[in-house]
Amino acid sequence: MKRTTLGLVFASLLLALIGGVRVRTQERVVALRAAWVIDATGRAPIADGVVLVKGNRIDAVGTRTAVTIPAGTEVVDLPGQTLLPGLIDTHSHLSNWSMYPSPFGGMGQRRAPATEQMVKMVRDARVQLLCGITTLRQCGEQGLSDLVLKRAIEVGVHPGPRIISAGEHIGPELDSADAIRKKVGEYYRAGAEWIKMTHGDLTPTTAQIAPALMKAGVDEAHRYGLKVTVHAVGRWGSAVRTAVEAGADNIEHVRPMTEEIVQLMLKHGTTASLTPIAYVGGWYPPPEAYEMMDLGVKNAPEWMDYLDHQISGYLRAHPEAVTMDLPFESPASDLEPWRAARDMYQALETVQQQIRRAHELGLPFSLGLDARYGGQAWQLQFLVDGGIAPMDALRSATSVAATLIGYGDRLGTIEKGKLADLISVQGNPIQDIKVMRQIRLVMKDGVRYDTLSWR
Repeated sequence: MKRTTLGLVFASLLLALIGGVRVRTQERVVALRAAWVIDATGRAPIADGVVLVKGNRIDAVGTRTAVTIPAGTEVVDLPGQTLLPGLIDTHSHLSNWSMYPSPFGGMGQRRAPATEQMVKMVRDARVQLLCGITTLRQCGEQGLSDLVLKRAIEVGVHPGPRIISAGEHIGPELDSADAIRKKVGEYYRAGAEWIKMTHGDLTPTTAQIAPALMKAGVDEAHRYGLKVTVHAVGRWGSAVRTAVEAGADNIEHVRPMTEEIVQLMLKHGTTASLTPIAYVGGWYPPPEAYEMMDLGVKNAPEWMDYLDHQISGYLRAHPEAVTMDLPFESPASDLEPWRAARDMYQALETVQQQIRRAHELGLPFSLGLDARYGGQAWQLQFLVDGGIAPMDALRSATSVAATLIGYGDRLGTIEKGKLADLISVQGNPIQDIKVMRQIRLVMKDGVRYDTLSWR
């Protein structure tokens, strides 16, 4: 029996065990009063704002003078804080510790039994949530284990973000249209909401998945009503062009993101899920970083400050990563030998320029962490440092992301009727984006989670 089939059996058994559990959000009313409210619609922040939450939905938003707080309402004051929509990570791998070799992470973890993987997935989901990420799109997990965790989170067995699954990735190892169509159908029946395909450049004009096979996967997904996101990277853009021309809805990474490629994506209505934190050439969180995450820091702000310190220190030691294109090398290079000659780490200055130009041209993009758990604040700062306005950067991780993944009707903004996914930070991120590391309140679906311990 293949591993995927084993994963489906495992998932079915566990879902059957927990399927009878139900957790209801009480229809209580909570008023959140903050110094500022950023609703992520594009409007200016609301000073002295109030958000009224009834059950799991937003019931009202406005100034303190405009919103009537009913008698008996629980009032939560957030002095000096800004209230925002919960953050969204559109490229997540809860079971992937950033590709480094260690006994309990990276490639070792990928080869581990599903039960061992789940231990870390539960932990990583908690970290993501406490760092303000209330929704994430999983972009390929072994054995469809994310679907098991998704259900466990939904019924209250474990705390974690809302999970949107893309099944396992479909890559160049499937060499026929029938095999690709079969996988798409398998993931659809398992509960995936997206399909993830993965390939890279081979030459300046060809990529790993042939155009006909890419189109077969995209068309089959669309037949089931699923959208397709494609991991597409390389030196020349062949993988991106192949995916876009085949009708892919979204591109992960988009490397390189030249103006020609951006114009092609705009022509076809293709969106982007960008992963700036994964562009830091040659930097991967070392094993001791995850030991710090699990055993050292005591809360989300400490962890996010630690991550920033790690990346800043690396860039001070390797200034070439900022100004020079570097060869693609990683602890997992032996598993992807093709990438050394056909992929690269672009200079961070180039990446910032490309993102700024794509934004000017109107390309919708979101932010994905690619297993750098809790790093969304760093990515927001990266955008702002590169010339993106703070409000636009924040929207890329909230309202734009929600629309991109198909959840814009219920998530991503603070508006009446939307789900109550809310976070607060100490300070005003429009004035200083760095305060996004100072997470205070975390609410998902009307339930507060910031009162949970870090571990």
